[in-house]
Amino acid sequence: MTVAAECNMDNQQTLRMIPLQEYAVGELPHGLIHYVARTRETFIKGDDDHHHYPLQLDNLKSILCFPVMRNHACRAVLYLENNMVQDAFNSQSAQIMSLLTTQMSVILENSRLEALIESEKKYCGTANELGHAKKRLEEFIDILCHELRNPLNVICVNNEFLQDLKMDPISVDHSMKECEEAISNIGSATQELKDIIDNVLLASMLENNSIKLTMEPFDPFVVTRQVCELFEEKIKEKNITLVVDLVGDLLLHDKNIVTGNAHYVRIMLINLVSNVLRCNTVGGSLLSIKCEVTSICDGTAVCKFLVNDTSCDGDDADSFANDSFHLGLKLSKELCKLMGGTITVDSKMGNGSTYCVTLFLSVVNNVIESSDSSDSSDRSEELSAPLIVNVLVVDDDPINQKILCRLLNKNGFYCVSASNGMEAIRFISEFKFDVVLMDIEMPILNGIEATKMVRGMEHQINKNVPIIGVSGRERDEAFLECGMSGYICKPYKSIEVVSAIESVLK
Repeated sequence: MTVAAECNMDNQQTLRMIPLQEYAVGELPHGLIHYVARTRETFIKGDDDHHHYPLQLDNLKSILCFPVMRNHACRAVLYLENNMVQDAFNSQSAQIMSLLTTQMSVILENSRLEALIESEKKYCGTANELGHAKKRLEEFIDILCHELRNPLNVICVNNEFLQDLKMDPISVDHSMKECEEAISNIGSATQELKDIIDNVLLASMLENNSIKLTMEPFDPFVVTRQVCELFEEKIKEKNITLVVDLVGDLLLHDKNIVTGNAHYVRIMLINLVSNVLRCNTVGGSLLSIKCEVTSICDGTAVCKFLVNDTSCDGDDADSFANDSFHLGLKLSKELCKLMGGTITVDSKMGNGSTYCVTLFLSVVNNVIESSDSSDSSDRSEELSAPLIVNVLVVDDDPINQKILCRLLNKNGFYCVSASNGMEAIRFISEFKFDVVLMDIEMPILNGIEATKMVRGMEHQINKNVPIIGVSGRERDEAFLECGMSGYICKPYKSIEVVSAIESVLK
């Protein structure tokens, strides 16, 4: 049994849930309370009709102890004592207290039922939320699998074609055009796979609210041209006419630019153009990409990005509103919302579908941008410098190890390879390397722990070698915190690897 509440003459009221056995026998008569609960009989000291308890309680002048019944069951025991007045309780007192406690029991029972109902509602709501979350996850997986299968199919088919050519060397000379086309298809498919993976990681960051929206000056016209150049080959393959329109009352080419997140703007445009090209299955249509920048008041501009393709008809607007489009468009909607903008789609039969992104951005005047051409020339000079750079490649996958070494050798680097973190530590302590490319997930000792150990032993080996992390994980905070000098995300391109090495060797 548990003591739920107690009160005394000093009006000290206490609500508590303490087991009865924790009270001393002198404080509460344990035996009497258990007796009343078991027999369901009322006990009144001094009343012979209600005094059947065999033990002596001479130290107390008046006692009333009776069961609180509800639905033919003892729900509680009420215990009253008075050490100042002899025979303070009688049968009439017991009847009055019984009525009061019965009402209290009803109230408590109703409160308990209300709490139970509220709890059931809460759990039902949680179950519904989990059901909706499960449904969204299933839809996400379906969309993801669908999008992954398309580029994977291209890779598999073209790989089989190239394997057949290898088995028949006589036909190779007559099939160079087909080989080039197959290689180009594989390249496009791998880039599409990379975009899908990037979108999945971005979706995870949006779900966890872990995106840091950094605002930097950028030129929206430059971003638009970059996106157009990215799809140039695919547009030619589909025999689509591309029209690029850059208009506005802000002369951005005179070093007037806006403040925003160019990276996410670029992702939105890439996803929109990718979608209209995906929908275009006939070719020969007109693709229009327009960037319009208009000032609305001092220091603020409206940037509109419009993507239209005349071949996309039907229910694009309804599908877009109902989130039944592919992953890229869903992310574009979330990113646009994150940046305080809007994204809409207008589909009309005969005119195609037009996607419109509207952003309100601040104008930054007289910002001198660094010249891309000068950067490129400087980079070319650095790459052509006659320096021998020794690189330690650490990767447990022999294929990745071989590919990375081949890439580095092609760009003039000398490579040594290791298969795990322990082997890398031994090589670093025995030989001199200019830079280390360290895989993250490895057996025996992973890249993060290996980097920590290298940084901890630098005073012993008198070396401070730059370590660049290499992994498929997008979030690089842990890599930089452990002492790495940089980070490369798989899949990577040659220019990304070379640029990362250059940046740590400067």
